[in-house]
Amino acid sequence: MEVLDVDLPVLARAVTSLMRGQASPQAFRLKDAGYVRILSRGLDVTICDADWAKILGLIRDGHFSTILVPVETGLRALASDVRLSASTTDDRDPLYARVLGVLALLFTRKVPT
Repeated sequence: MEVLDVDLPVLARAVTSLMRGQASPQAFRLKDAGYVRILSRGLDVTICDADWAKILGLIRDGHFSTILVPVETGLRALASDVRLSASTTDDRDPLYARVLGVLALLFTRKVPT
């Protein structure tokens, strides 16, 4: 199943968590199809391996590098482990905004209306 525009915010949160070391990808096969599952606190995303290959290429090329993009959001939550949690990531987070923008260019298929 292809990534649609409505999937992008959650997928961007998953990739953001992955880049911060807060999530782990797990590859698996089901009925001769490959998938990657990204797990993080409050987040569970599954993507087909063909779409994951596109994202992985961007990760390897440094598009989502935390060296080039600030890791901190400038916001302060009460607990430091919550501050950069996938469950609290939003548009004010510079890394999330960058990931979402790049994914929107990569996956342009819209929900059929």
